[in-house]
Amino acid sequence: MQTSLSTARLVLRTFTGNDFTALRALTQQAEIIDILPDWAMSDAQLRDYLAAWQQFYLTEHEPISEWLYAITLAKSNELIGWVGIWPKDGLQSSFPEVAYAISREYRQCGLTTEAVAAATQAFFACSNTAALVAIVKDWNIGSRRVVEKVGFLPRGKTTVPRGNTIVPHDKTTVPDEGEFDFFILPRPNLASTAAIQLRAATTDDAEQLAAIQRAAYLAHARRCGPWSSDSDSAGSGGYDCPHKMAYAIATSHYFAIEVAGVCVGGIAYLGPIAGQAYVEYLHVDPAFGRQGIATQALAQLEGLVPQANSWSLSTSAHSKDNERFYVQCGYQVADRDDNCVTFIRHLRHNPSKPQHHIGLNLNANDWNDCAIADATFFSSNLNGSRFIDTCMQDAQLHNVNLTRLSIGDARLGGVKIGHASWGGAHLHDLARGWHGDNEPVTIERCDLAGAQIRDCDLRQAQIHSKQLEGLQINGVAYAELLAAWQRSQKT
Repeated sequence: MQTSLSTARLVLRTFTGNDFTALRALTQQAEIIDILPDWAMSDAQLRDYLAAWQQFYLTEHEPISEWLYAITLAKSNELIGWVGIWPKDGLQSSFPEVAYAISREYRQCGLTTEAVAAATQAFFACSNTAALVAIVKDWNIGSRRVVEKVGFLPRGKTTVPRGNTIVPHDKTTVPDEGEFDFFILPRPNLASTAAIQLRAATTDDAEQLAAIQRAAYLAHARRCGPWSSDSDSAGSGGYDCPHKMAYAIATSHYFAIEVAGVCVGGIAYLGPIAGQAYVEYLHVDPAFGRQGIATQALAQLEGLVPQANSWSLSTSAHSKDNERFYVQCGYQVADRDDNCVTFIRHLRHNPSKPQHHIGLNLNANDWNDCAIADATFFSSNLNGSRFIDTCMQDAQLHNVNLTRLSIGDARLGGVKIGHASWGGAHLHDLARGWHGDNEPVTIERCDLAGAQIRDCDLRQAQIHSKQLEGLQINGVAYAELLAAWQRSQKT
């Protein structure tokens, strides 16, 4: 690792024992310690820390795994901050973290960005690591701008568990936990250094996969406009929601697309059903676009599901780029409307099996006293169907249009309804206690703006929300009730 780096206005160099006084002054600035509490060291700890790094600099490290630079002004040699790269204890990432600080006197003039860019470039040049990461509190706008300008890509939220974060070389420990915005900086030309791999996704991947999907949809919207004609949204409902991504991971065969361990996209499928599989999701980070990643992912997915005789998928009718891409991958247009284009790719003849019913017209049929447990209805038209006196315990309804669906005289204990658009929905005459279903219900992350809740039993109910503007309870504004309660607490 280079011991000194020069930029237009800075010199980044290794620390020496003579830096103690200036570094001590920096570590007493509240603007730094409030964000980086692990630098709140005693004099003795700080001296030991500097000594440990000086010893580290003298030792050969191949490949390099961590480093610390002092940030100094080129004109005056004044020490104004530092930038370090090292593994972070408690962070769910195998890649080193970039941490940095600069004196309050030299902020908002691009010096931090200049230093971080130089340090990360030097680190990549001397190491084989595939990526670096950074974590930023959501309120720290300045730090967010630094990582974005350097080229870090957003990957949602991450949580550092409650406990201790250890400053490199184990010189002090201080509490450091909470939720952070998570960013990753892939090494230059990463996609050319290794082939992609599909890794089975887990719900731990939901944040970064949702962030990548959001970036992909927004990039599509900038090129092609809204995803569908009946909405001004950049993507399908919940496209940027980590909770919906976690649901998708749990209900489909979902894979993270990785290059050298760096997640660059996601792909998921359903089925195969009657020999046909369905690509439910495919998204690649726009930063890795037009590098053949989606093509490789589709090919690898086909290899993972040899029992599929054909594949289908759908995309926005507004995207000519997507249509050209799927045609190049061997797909043919099967159907088209104002919002959606459906494609199919036939790999081989689909043999008929007794339990497979494909392409049948069964409109207006009646089914009475039938055993069809574990049946699958895929890409089927059930408009106007009625299910009466029917056991559907543990049934799943996924990616379905249930507009004006009516459910009555039913046992819904433990039912889960989520990741759906429910404008105009009417929930009424629902009770607990029937059939022993006594557990309280839970309503979370639901859009109740303008909702009317009438004649409901709300005893011991709890509302936890930051969005309560205009809420009224029995005709009285919640803001007035809160103000009255706050006044009563002062008397």
